[in-house]
Amino acid sequence: MLSLKRGEFPVKTPESDINKVEMSLRQEVATGGSIDIKLRDVAGEVYQDFYGHELPSPVLLQRTLERDKGDKPFGEMSFLIFCKMFVILIDCQYFSDWSKISYDNIRLINTVKVWKGANKELDNGKIKTPIAVMLTKADLLDEEYRKKSAEDLVKNHLSEFYQQLNALVGTNKEFFKLHLNVQRAEGNKPVKTETENFAVEKPLSYSKDEYTRFISWVDSNMT
Repeated sequence: MLSLKRGEFPVKTPESDINKVEMSLRQEVATGGSIDIKLRDVAGEVYQDFYGHELPSPVLLQRTLERDKGDKPFGEMSFLIFCKMFVILIDCQYFSDWSKISYDNIRLINTVKVWKGANKELDNGKIKTPIAVMLTKADLLDEEYRKKSAEDLVKNHLSEFYQQLNALVGTNKEFFKLHLNVQRAEGNKPVKTETENFAVEKPLSYSKDEYTRFISWVDSNMT
């Protein structure tokens, strides 16, 4: 695991390796022990098929639940049944196109509800599994928007998604806004430093307090 504090980041996943790359993040927490998060790089285009073809028919649901959790689940979206928490990432780099992606996020929330409902994990019709909405690359926002809270940005610029989130999710949801400022050269391109294996972007600062708040939120909801 490369260290953010040292300014070392994985290179962009080659298209040939998408859906094959897995990374893990381990973070020590205040309550003792550590949180281990597995990240899987999945091409966004793949999800367009998931929504229509991975809804839990009774047969698919039964076949999924009969398998061990550590085993490869049946169906590409069936892992949703076993998730204890969800984090929805929204890229601020594409802020001008947020209105276009609002519907995709609505479909994502609807899909989670269908899977959790099929497993009888709803509370009065609402998703009771904790859900975080995390805005990434917030340093790329114009100053006017950088000063706004993550929830206000979602509420005002992804309004349909925000309304659906409130309608389908219980009170256990939170909003986060992460930034990473890196040294930049001509054309606003990040300055890269050669390491032993490849060039990396060197950060000037990152949203450490917000990251700590996120880890604390994860810790409090998993204990």
